[in-house]
Amino acid sequence: MKDNILEKIKKIQSNIKINKIFTFLFFIIYLSLIIIVSNYHEAWEDESQAWLIARDLNFLDIIKQMRFEGHSFFWYYILTIFAKTGISYEFSKIVMIIIAMFTGIFILTKAPYRGIVKILILFSPVFLYYMPVFLRPYSIIALMLIIISIMNETPEKYPILYGVAIAILANTHIIVLGISFFIYLFFFKEQFLDKYKENTKNQNIKLIIGAVIAILGMLTVVFCAVAGYIFSIAATHGSDVPEVVLLRCINYFKELFNVLIGIKLSDFVIFIGYLGLLISIIIQSIKVNKKQGLIFFFGLIFYLFVQTFIFGIFTNQRTVLPFIFLLYFSWNIKRDCINKNKLELLEIAIFIICILSIPNTIRVIKDEIKYPYNDSKNVAEYIEENIEEGSTFITVNWDSISSVEVYLSGKDYKFYDATDNTYMTYAVWNKFLDKQNEFYIEESIKKFEDEDIYVLNLVSNDSNIMDLNSFNKSKEKLELLYSTNDKCLARKAYLYKIIK
Repeated sequence: MKDNILEKIKKIQSNIKINKIFTFLFFIIYLSLIIIVSNYHEAWEDESQAWLIARDLNFLDIIKQMRFEGHSFFWYYILTIFAKTGISYEFSKIVMIIIAMFTGIFILTKAPYRGIVKILILFSPVFLYYMPVFLRPYSIIALMLIIISIMNETPEKYPILYGVAIAILANTHIIVLGISFFIYLFFFKEQFLDKYKENTKNQNIKLIIGAVIAILGMLTVVFCAVAGYIFSIAATHGSDVPEVVLLRCINYFKELFNVLIGIKLSDFVIFIGYLGLLISIIIQSIKVNKKQGLIFFFGLIFYLFVQTFIFGIFTNQRTVLPFIFLLYFSWNIKRDCINKNKLELLEIAIFIICILSIPNTIRVIKDEIKYPYNDSKNVAEYIEENIEEGSTFITVNWDSISSVEVYLSGKDYKFYDATDNTYMTYAVWNKFLDKQNEFYIEESIKKFEDEDIYVLNLVSNDSNIMDLNSFNKSKEKLELLYSTNDKCLARKAYLYKIIK
C-alpha cells in the first residue's frame, strides 16, 4: 500500500513537471510572436506623438504639454527613459515586451482558470497583438488589473501598494478612471472603514497613505482631461466635450432604432441571444459576488460613456478593453464560484470569446507582417539614403508626419508645417486643423530660396493623390521622388522635390 501511494505521488509530480514544460513552451511561443510582430509594426501617429514629446521636452514641459494632450504625463515619463538616452524608437519597444512578459507569467502562473483557457487568453488578439505591439499605455491597464486581482486574494497585506497600483492604473488612460475608482472605493471601505477599530494604528496609517496616493493619481487624470477640454482642439483629445454629448446621444439612439427596424428576424434572434447571455452572466456573477459585479458594471458604463459619447470614436486598442474588464471580473469571482459551487459562466464566456477570436488573431498578425501601416519606415530609409541631412520637408499633414520623423531621430532633418508657418516635431493641438486650404508652392520657394526643399505627405488609402491637400495650382512644380506602391493598412507616403 505504501508503494502504491509513492507511485501516485511520483505520477502527480511527473504530471506537474510535464505541465510546467508545456506552460514554459507556450510562454516562449507567446513572447516570440510578440517580438516578431513588433519588428514589423510601424509607428502610428499617437505612438510617435508621445515619443517625440518625451524626446524633445523636459520633465516640467511634458506636464505643461498635457493641457493639449488631455492625457496623464505618466506614460510620457516612461518613454523619456528611452527617448532621452539616444535609444532608437525601434529599440524602445522593449518596454512593451517586458510588460507582455510579466503579463504572460502572471496569467500562466496565477490566473484561476483551466490551463487551456489561460493559453487561449494569451493567444487572443488582445494579449498577442493589440496590447503588447503598440507603443501605448493600454498594456499597462491589463498588467495592473492582473496585479490588483492577485492582491485581492489577501488585500490586507497591501495597504500602500494597492493605492499605488490604482494610481498607476488610473494614469494609463481616462477610460479606466471609472473602474479604478470603484475598485479602490470597495477596497478602502472593506479594509479601512469596516475594520478601523480592528486594525492596528500602523495599518490604518498605511491605508490612509495608500488612499492619498490613489486619490492623487486619479485627480491627476481628471485635471489633465479638463485641461485637454479647455485648451485642445483635436477630436480625440477632449475637444468635443460636453456641448455635443446630448446631440450625440440622440443620434446614437436614432441609429439604434433604425438598425432594429431594418434587422432580419434571424439576426435579431441572435442579437437577443447574445444580449440574454450577457445579462445572465452579469446577474449570475452579481449573485456570486455583488461587489465585483458592481465594479464591473459601473466601470464598464463609465468606459462606454467616455468612449462613445465624448471621444465619439472607437479605436481597436480601446475596444478590446471590455475584454480586459471581463477578465478582471471573472478572475475575482472565480474563487467564490468554487467555494459556493456556482456555475462558472464567465470562464465559459471567456473561453468562447477566445475561440471565436482565433481567425481575427491570425488576420491582424498576418496583415501586420505582410503590409506596412503607413510606409513610414521605408520613406524614412529613402530619405536617409538619398537626401542630405539639414534638408527641410514641408507638409500640411503635420499630425501624421511624426510617424516618419521618429525613424529619423538623431539625424538633422527639419519638418516645416505650411499651414502654421512653423517648424514642428510633435503636434500641438491648440489650433484649427484646416488641411483643405490651398497650398502655394511659390510661397515656400520664396521662404526657402537658398536651399533644396521637399514636400512630404502621408495620406489615407482612399485619398486622391491628385487632390493631395489641394496642390492643384502647383502640381507642375513637384517632382515625385518616392511613393508607396504596395498596399498599406492605413496611409500611403508621397515624397516630392520642389522644382524652383
